[in-house]
Amino acid sequence: MRMHAIWVLGCSIGLTACLLSDFREAERREQERERMRADSQRTVDTSVRRDAGLIELPEVGTSAAVGGSWGDPPAGGKAGTAGDVTAGRAGSRATSAGRSGSAGAAGAVGPLGGAGGRAVTGGAGGAGGGGAVAGAAAISDAGASCGDTQSDVEHCGRCDNNCNADMALASCVDARCVRACASGYGDCNMDLTFGNQGDGCEIDLSNDSAHCGACGRRCEPPWGTIGFCEDRQCQLETVQIDNGTPVAELHGHAQGGDPYEQLCGRDEVQVGIDVASDGDYVLGFAVRCAQLWLGGPREDVSLATGAARVLPALGNRAGAPVTPVVLECPPGTLMSGVSGATGYFDVDNTIFTIKALSLLCAVPRVSDSSIELEQSSTQSAGSLMGNVVEMFSDQCPPGEAVVGFIGRAGHLIDALSTVCAPITIIQRAQ
Repeated sequence: MRMHAIWVLGCSIGLTACLLSDFREAERREQERERMRADSQRTVDTSVRRDAGLIELPEVGTSAAVGGSWGDPPAGGKAGTAGDVTAGRAGSRATSAGRSGSAGAAGAVGPLGGAGGRAVTGGAGGAGGGGAVAGAAAISDAGASCGDTQSDVEHCGRCDNNCNADMALASCVDARCVRACASGYGDCNMDLTFGNQGDGCEIDLSNDSAHCGACGRRCEPPWGTIGFCEDRQCQLETVQIDNGTPVAELHGHAQGGDPYEQLCGRDEVQVGIDVASDGDYVLGFAVRCAQLWLGGPREDVSLATGAARVLPALGNRAGAPVTPVVLECPPGTLMSGVSGATGYFDVDNTIFTIKALSLLCAVPRVSDSSIELEQSSTQSAGSLMGNVVEMFSDQCPPGEAVVGFIGRAGHLIDALSTVCAPITIIQRAQ
């Protein structure tokens, strides 16, 4: 009987404990549901306030804690819900931190946040709840990636390292600038070779006389010629004097004395005469020749004459030899013609000879690769007084100069004719 009473009493106490445990568990579950409803309502309220402009979104580099605290949370909490960062600003983050307690599951992540930001959810309870990251959740540089520095020609190896240079073809290969000069240009000061932009490929190799076709290749013309670079090749311009021809028949006694030719050499012009004269007649002479040179820049070419040389003398054997007088055109000029007179040397009018000579001097000028002669002065010997038979004037055609005489001579200068030759400027590769 006593045992039965004890058994009944034990069952009553156990039933009460069981009922009480069930009641407490139901109460705990109801509280949990209430908390979840409150959290959901708080999330909705936050979204509504944000959409209404009542929540100020953080600027770049700041953090906002929604639904929990950032840092060491107090005990007894649960996993926080994700912050809604739909309209998050670039570079900011919205964090919903859970409070401590048993590790709670990460809250659901809202829509993707602003560019460069991150949305972190989850509690720090216990061992810490896991955080979920929305979209490209990794933290990026705050706004200043400059592209692929491995191949971007303007950001090669690092931001703003621009490989481009004047007249150069540039690329970025494995974060290194690779440059090559454009066709026809050279980096002759080698600044690109040492990795600097400098002045790029600064030389036009097609027309630079110091770097013609390649850096350091100089066009060095011989004396009296002009050198220049054209189409990547050294070119020379030089004076050429072609073969001459007489401009008139012989003046004087065409049958007296012996024939002669007093002609200047290759690329020479006549610049004067050494005249033996008694004041009335030309007793003899010798031709003076000089080399003709080009000078100055190609844009302003000038002509100059070198030192004169004297050809063998003719005549001057009619009596005691007379010391010749030098008739020479001024420096830088040449003979463009000859004028004079013939006459009888004796009172019986049997010896017909050259009585007077005048040299016509001119300045040579270059015009479009041709030569023009501008008369500048006259040099004379002999006399136009007395028994003059004939006056003559031998003028060279345009672009031609005197290169000597042909005629007949013995004891005196019996006859002569002026020989002229074209002057041209020729171009050839060096």
